[in-house]
Amino acid sequence: LLDEVCSRTAENAFSGKASLISSRFTLDDLILPEEEKQQIREACARIKYRHIVFDRWNFESRLAYGKGLTMLFAGPPGTGKTMAATIVARELGLPAYRVDISQVMSKYIGETEKSLGEIFDAAEKCGAILFFDETDALFGKRSEIKDSHDKYANVETSFLLQRLESFDGIVLMATNLIQNIDEAFIRRISCVVNFPLPDAAQRL
Repeated sequence: LLDEVCSRTAENAFSGKASLISSRFTLDDLILPEEEKQQIREACARIKYRHIVFDRWNFESRLAYGKGLTMLFAGPPGTGKTMAATIVARELGLPAYRVDISQVMSKYIGETEKSLGEIFDAAEKCGAILFFDETDALFGKRSEIKDSHDKYANVETSFLLQRLESFDGIVLMATNLIQNIDEAFIRRISCVVNFPLPDAAQRL
């Protein structure tokens, strides 16, 4: 009952800009090479035991920022990236919300940053995981400034970089085109997990 109340409160906080995703699957159901599965296990362990590392071992005093977890799932369509996001949420016992890019991006100056700020604030308040699908659409490479459109597109990217740095929660991202993501984002990602196409044995 408590989980349901928290979930409904979170849905109101996101104001239709993100929707709850979940599944019954576990890490054993995910078809991935063992090395990539281990990356996901270690990322989950980082969250499960961070109270020990930051509080008991006092590592929080040594970190100016970057106490959250940012994971990027990269690979072709249909390889299990969204499924992995729901599995991470289940492993950690936290709600995961898929951000609706169409509700976030705006042609009006400043509106995209405002919507993203509201989403990150809502996630912090309810302890939710944020999941950005088709990440390259939002976290694309900054371009050379040739007109005002380029300038404000770069401002949006810079805002996202700052928000990721200050966010103490969990951000999961998925992309089919990792080469299109700004290198500054890649440097701020805690863990990049590659999702290769399964071979014949894995498909079986």
